[in-house]
Amino acid sequence: LFLFLLRFAVSTCEWQMIDIPRIKAEEVSVSEFWDKWSEIPVIITGVSEPLVQQMSWSNVAAMCPDAEIHEMGYREDSDEWAKLNFHQMGKISDFFRYTLEQADQQPEHRLLYGFDMILSKECPRFFDVFKFPRYFSECLLQQDDTKREFVQATGNDATFAWPTLMVGPNRTRSSLHTDNNGLPFWMVLLQGRKHWRVLPYKANQHLAGPHPTWQFDPPAYGDEFKGELLYTVKRGAAFEFDAFAPDFQAFPELCRAVAYDGVLEAGEIMYIPNSAPHGVVNKAHTLAITANLFHPMDKAQARWMEKNCERTDENPSDLGFTPAVCSWFRSRIAKRKIELPPQEEIYLSEFMDNLNDYPLGTTPRSFLYEDASKKGQSDQQEAEHVPSEPSHQEL
Repeated sequence: LFLFLLRFAVSTCEWQMIDIPRIKAEEVSVSEFWDKWSEIPVIITGVSEPLVQQMSWSNVAAMCPDAEIHEMGYREDSDEWAKLNFHQMGKISDFFRYTLEQADQQPEHRLLYGFDMILSKECPRFFDVFKFPRYFSECLLQQDDTKREFVQATGNDATFAWPTLMVGPNRTRSSLHTDNNGLPFWMVLLQGRKHWRVLPYKANQHLAGPHPTWQFDPPAYGDEFKGELLYTVKRGAAFEFDAFAPDFQAFPELCRAVAYDGVLEAGEIMYIPNSAPHGVVNKAHTLAITANLFHPMDKAQARWMEKNCERTDENPSDLGFTPAVCSWFRSRIAKRKIELPPQEEIYLSEFMDNLNDYPLGTTPRSFLYEDASKKGQSDQQEAEHVPSEPSHQEL
């Protein structure tokens, strides 16, 4: 009787489901975003709606006629990242035709997902129209001097391929997974609808524990350095359960999980925090721009980096970051403290808006420092300065 009741309780349990909150860009400043919204998934509205008209399927195809994209196929039994297996490289114009004219007739197991077309390489004209979202425009991974230092530390320039273009035909999906090195990311949806399911680490710390053979990529909250969330495969590249149809009997610990759920509409931005497992099902033909990031105001990400680097200090042969990466991270933190003037907090939102006037990758790092220094040249200038209201008509 006890076993029957236990099985019944497990079979009828559900995890806690929370709607992904929506915030209006005109009501949330840059500093407020990083103070209050950086550790849970959030949908940002009121920023990129004009792009929906400019970034139609035909317009993007015209801008990038010879660009190529990774074509991926979803397999439930795969242990690859997000359970997506590489199929081939294909021209974006051909993949658009496939998406709009053929995909609806394909069975789900044969659908292809267009992944990570590197815009800076394949379609630089894209940046004549697209601007970096203001909340993320100070990303350290997008600044030329940081790129050079990090590439030297890692020996890999693939980290700086972002932002990239994603093309998801209706019914395509990615399984629950975490992103490269646990980095947070943003996504601007230009066309279609995407259904998201997210298990942010901070809301699910009670499910975390050391992996039986290794620990890697655990976000660091508080003093305890915990391991992966339960039921991971290959360092969080995928999970054993389906986030959209979890089997609570097979995975009973999920009864104690907290999942965020929401649908991203065209013209909106999704933000996924540090190391948060997430999965997506495309509910229409989708076109999106996305980028991982390391923002200097993201305290959770900085704590996570430091915890990993502490492990590297103790055991350089461990599966944490390399000493070179940790040296880069610490030098950036130290450099930031030296270079940023005390007026940064006052003028930050204005600088974010000004940065939107520059195509991605062309804004010199000195732009922030030089303008901040000029702002503080005299007490009279500071007294007369009134920060301008942010513009939300474009990214």
